[in-house]
Amino acid sequence: MPKKTVSRRVLIYLAVFAIFFGIFNAGVMLADNLHKQRYITEDVADLSGSGLLPEKRDFYLNNTERYDVLFLGDSRTLCGLHPDMLKPYTGLEGFTLAHWSNWLPTQYALIKDIIDDIPQDTLIVWSVGGDNFGLSPIEEIYPISWSNGISLAKAGYPAGDIINNLLYYTSVTSVIGQRVRVFNFLNTALAYPLASQVSEQSVARTPSANTADEGEMLRVFREEEGIGYIRTWYDQGRLVSVAQYKTNGAMLRTEIVPDFYRGKQAELTRTAVSENIHFNPTSWKIFTDILAMLQERGLRVVVNEMDLTPHRYVDQEDHWKTQDILRAKLKPVVESYGFDYVHVNYKKFTDEDYFDYNHMNAKGVKKFSADLGPQLKAIIERGDNAL
Repeated sequence: MPKKTVSRRVLIYLAVFAIFFGIFNAGVMLADNLHKQRYITEDVADLSGSGLLPEKRDFYLNNTERYDVLFLGDSRTLCGLHPDMLKPYTGLEGFTLAHWSNWLPTQYALIKDIIDDIPQDTLIVWSVGGDNFGLSPIEEIYPISWSNGISLAKAGYPAGDIINNLLYYTSVTSVIGQRVRVFNFLNTALAYPLASQVSEQSVARTPSANTADEGEMLRVFREEEGIGYIRTWYDQGRLVSVAQYKTNGAMLRTEIVPDFYRGKQAELTRTAVSENIHFNPTSWKIFTDILAMLQERGLRVVVNEMDLTPHRYVDQEDHWKTQDILRAKLKPVVESYGFDYVHVNYKKFTDEDYFDYNHMNAKGVKKFSADLGPQLKAIIERGDNAL
């Protein structure tokens, strides 16, 4: 076969592959857009403040002058640190730059991306817990970038996690990075074609105690200011909870049927947390690297300790022992960078303050804010944390 014919055939194969790859990639992007249209309202100003983490980052960077406090962390920060509920104590406007599955590696990338643009007088409240220090996977919740990927690889994070994140956020190869998500979506769709956990997206507020009709309840939700959208959860047709995604970056989960969540908590296995807490060297390096970044920038920083739900522990002795181990490890290191280390009195909290294994519900957030708020106020009034 002539060489020219072979070359032409190869080019045809490559062209066909490129066309099909482009169509498939465009299909995935279209699916993402349809997902956003279905699950996020389009008519709410400041929606990006309650959106995905990259959108929230951009929103914050475009509005840094509006905020005096920046709350950083993972989903426990998203659910537990509410700027509007802490403002009565601090007197400051805040923004929660946190999200689901935003573990230490993506927190590192996020902080590195924004640190030079954070106003010097901003108070940083960074929340961490014991389960942050295992070797957490690098999720696709935030683009780590190639340069940050190299730093994370040097720290010891798996190359596969890094590459998958980079592929996911590179437009030409995003479909490769999304392959697991696509297959999981198709599998779920085929198995449960009519199932949907999410049934309502709107402006929302916590329902009043005397609202009996569900439709009226959701109408009342829609009247509240400061909410980007809501998500609702049902169990066999019964509304069990509502999540309010706020334009200040936080998320408030209100239990409509508390017994449903107490039952779910009871199904979880208790473990001896104090015997299994582990400070992975890779995670610890990234933790201290973040502290060093914040220190070099000269920002005021408070590291806030987050806890698990009480039912996760074998007993109270295991619970308090775990806290002692965590504080003995973290507090001296945090303070060596010139920062404050704080925690609320978790002995006041019960399973009823969480909707799962470590995320606070509306009741828990109110209790948490009433304890953390005065501590932040004292630090602000002291005013000597900035380096």
